[in-house]
Amino acid sequence: FILSVKDENIDVKLITVRGYEPVIRVPEDEICEAVLLEGLLFFLLHISLRMRIDRLDGVGELVWADDNMILPFLKGFFEGLILNPSLSGLSMKSFSAFFKDYLAARSQRGDLMELAETARFLFPEKSREHHLVKQKMENHVMKLETEITSLT
Repeated sequence: FILSVKDENIDVKLITVRGYEPVIRVPEDEICEAVLLEGLLFFLLHISLRMRIDRLDGVGELVWADDNMILPFLKGFFEGLILNPSLSGLSMKSFSAFFKDYLAARSQRGDLMELAETARFLFPEKSREHHLVKQKMENHVMKLETEITSLT
């Protein structure tokens, strides 16, 4: 999304991403609820990091979005899960609610930091993004865990 704010008016545009491929490939016959949950958790952590990174004026210096973006991000993520019809075939009545509980349990155990460290390496190691994420990671995960707790 590209956001433009002028005189208290907000203009939002959706752009497409080309060449996007799965980060984790699992053979179809090995997909089960546990694999789906872990994959979705990894995706959530990865995308939460990507959502924090921006460039001034779209092309300038790297900046890190404020912590106040985490709760709207999480709410939108779960709204998206509710709207995904491909998840309705699972044995859980409400996959969104089930994943929210799963995420809360994982965040209480402190599992998110280790998985987020792994997600950091999806940014090229010598890139500015990688170093920015490394610098901000611990605080990001702590804030994410706090907001996850507020959702449950």
